[in-house]
Amino acid sequence: MKWQPDDFWQFSCLHYPPRKETFLSLQDQYQLNINLLLLALYLNDKKACLSQANWQHLIQALSASEQQIRLLRQQRRDTKQQQSADYSALLARELDMEKQQQQLIIQQLNQLPVEHTGNADNINRYCTARGINLDKATINTLKIVE
Repeated sequence: MKWQPDDFWQFSCLHYPPRKETFLSLQDQYQLNINLLLLALYLNDKKACLSQANWQHLIQALSASEQQIRLLRQQRRDTKQQQSADYSALLARELDMEKQQQQLIIQQLNQLPVEHTGNADNINRYCTARGINLDKATINTLKIVE
């Protein structure tokens, strides 16, 4: 199966808003990448699973773009109090960089073996690859309920 960046972006636009507070909390508290959390949900939804080693590969592949996004995010947060045009421009640039990162994720994903299974647990695998053990309650707030 060839994964498509636009499909992942649309999925993210649908599933990010109801989980926004949890995503931001995990980003701030554990430095988790929201795009990789969204990828975990996306793969779970598609009944596909990445190995922990492949999650580690993705983390490494995104390290440069993640660092750029973090710097831009910090600049944006520093200007938030001013509510200036600078803040809006930085927010738009950050969103653009997030979308570019998603394209990189899909490019990398298309080169990795993906197991198709009915029991995908990508959130735990991603967190374990980062050395983080999330509690079940937090994981449940991220899951998609059908």
